[in-house]
Amino acid sequence: MLTFGILFATAAIDVVLYFLVPECLTCYRCGARYTGPGITDRFGGFNLETHEKHRQQAARQGQAASAGS
Repeated sequence: MLTFGILFATAAIDVVLYFLVPECLTCYRCGARYTGPGITDRFGGFNLETHEKHRQQAARQGQAASAGS
């Protein structure tokens, strides 16, 4: 019974946060965050493949910079 109580309480908190936190768009490359009404309607949704490509590129650049120092 306690397990279901925790589950429903967590779901209720999630619903409240969904309505309170504004939409946010984050740049894959530089990490800049943009907010505003309808900001996510003008761009495509999150693409894990694109995110991973930029994350790996940043990691390689960081390794090259530390190896060159």
